[in-house]
Amino acid sequence: MKLDLFKPCVYKPLTFLGYLLFCIISILNANPREYLGDVNQDGEINVLDIIRVINVILENEPPPSDYELWAGDVNSDINMDVMDIVILVNYIIGEPLECPDTYFICEDDLSQCCQQISSHSFSSVIDTIGSYGSYLLDVSVVSATEFWAVGNIETDTSLHIKNLVHYNNSEWSFLEVRTEFGQTIPLNAIEIFNDQIWVAATNVYQFNGTEWHQFHDYNSNWDFDGYVHDIWIENTNSVYFSGDNGSISHFNGETFEFISTNSAMVQVNIKGNPWVNNSIITVGTITVGWLGNSVFRRMSDYWAFLYFSSHINPTNNFGFISAVDVHGTVAYLASRAGVIQFQYLDSIFLDEDVITLLESPYFLPVNTIDISVNHPQDIMAFTSDGTIHYNGLDWDLDDTIFDEIDCGIVTLKGGELVDNFYVTVGYYCGFHGAIVIRGYRE
Repeated sequence: MKLDLFKPCVYKPLTFLGYLLFCIISILNANPREYLGDVNQDGEINVLDIIRVINVILENEPPPSDYELWAGDVNSDINMDVMDIVILVNYIIGEPLECPDTYFICEDDLSQCCQQISSHSFSSVIDTIGSYGSYLLDVSVVSATEFWAVGNIETDTSLHIKNLVHYNNSEWSFLEVRTEFGQTIPLNAIEIFNDQIWVAATNVYQFNGTEWHQFHDYNSNWDFDGYVHDIWIENTNSVYFSGDNGSISHFNGETFEFISTNSAMVQVNIKGNPWVNNSIITVGTITVGWLGNSVFRRMSDYWAFLYFSSHINPTNNFGFISAVDVHGTVAYLASRAGVIQFQYLDSIFLDEDVITLLESPYFLPVNTIDISVNHPQDIMAFTSDGTIHYNGLDWDLDDTIFDEIDCGIVTLKGGELVDNFYVTVGYYCGFHGAIVIRGYRE
């Protein structure tokens, strides 16, 4: 069941009529005493409520109840007066308070705008998979009941490793994606688009809904210097791969084009918006590991250099940037200072006037592996210390998942948040086995 992120009647739909209809439906399914403005408790805000407010102000009989005094004070200034009447009139005639994006009319004050927030509260389920030497590196979520993950799963019952894990409606499947020579090698990255599944190591493989196909230099011009670390799918005929030695490759539906960033940095993350031009952003590192200190952006015919840091911690900049996600016209960059919101259509560079820093001390000591954005008030970072969630107002670190493992050591390597469900994968106790953590918003 999909859980609601917000309280009833706190959305800001496109029209007043839609807003009023939504509120009425909410009222019919809730205690009407909890609805500000419905002074006579008939489940609607209308002229009858205004008449009752006027009578209360004029001290006409009968005297007001405690509920009427609360419901009629629509601006919550502890005083029922003409300002409350003005707000109610505007509300009824279709001119309610105009709130900016991501804000709504406060349910306890119709004269104010409140920011939407999402819930920090997730319940987690932890599964350990495989024998010693097993690990998972990346995950792609289809829904709250289905996801795929890649890595290396060792078993005691098979000569071949399993490199692809499928979870569907509580059922686990452990599969083998083999090379043309019949080998099963560990996989680094996975991305799903409609019925297509792309996975990669040093080569890339595509599942078209029926069978797997491996791409080579001789059958599709595949050219890549090292391992693929991330995949981003723009559409069926446009797929990007990033990885070792500054390598980026683009699949156009038939062949691959190698695109150089003129950098030796490992490109660990690549994300974009399929509906916006020049939105593809990649994060790289020059150290062994996953700490990013460079950011590139794909323009029409070249990669623009956005950011560089030679320091791990923020000094005169944001420190290491290690992960990116793109939502709408904003890129979200996970740094040691916090998450940078970059309005990428307004500038090629990370200028002060096009960025907002969502600061948090939780990011300073950690390595952020992945960042996933549902919307600006629902962001999750998957880090070496656990999951860090932003609800629109503040950050919350959940490191309790490590308490469930006897050794207390969990290494996360990938994660994704989709609606009210997240999955993060990695390994535990020094490659003792692979780990999958599922989180369900309560």
